[in-house]
Amino acid sequence: MPYNLTGITTNTTGMLSLVQNINNELMGGWMIHLFLIGLGIVMFTSFMVKTNDMKQSLAGTMFLLFTISLGFLAVQLVHPIAVFITLVGSAISVMLTFSS
Repeated sequence: MPYNLTGITTNTTGMLSLVQNINNELMGGWMIHLFLIGLGIVMFTSFMVKTNDMKQSLAGTMFLLFTISLGFLAVQLVHPIAVFITLVGSAISVMLTFSS
């Protein structure tokens, strides 16, 4: 059964409400989470090319994903658990970076 895409755009008042409708109604709340995962992969590989150090690349990626997910949380696009996961990942990666 095809999905009615016109129902998503009828209640929008701007770009934010359009993204919220697509995230919640069409993607079941997974769109921004998948965007963060994809962005994390791209950032990690670009940091690996630049620094050639896995620990520093992981720390930089997790910190940037944490700050980006905080912005998405402010506009209610991600669940708070996603922000908590990136915060814990940031803390662990920073501890790994400075442990040796």
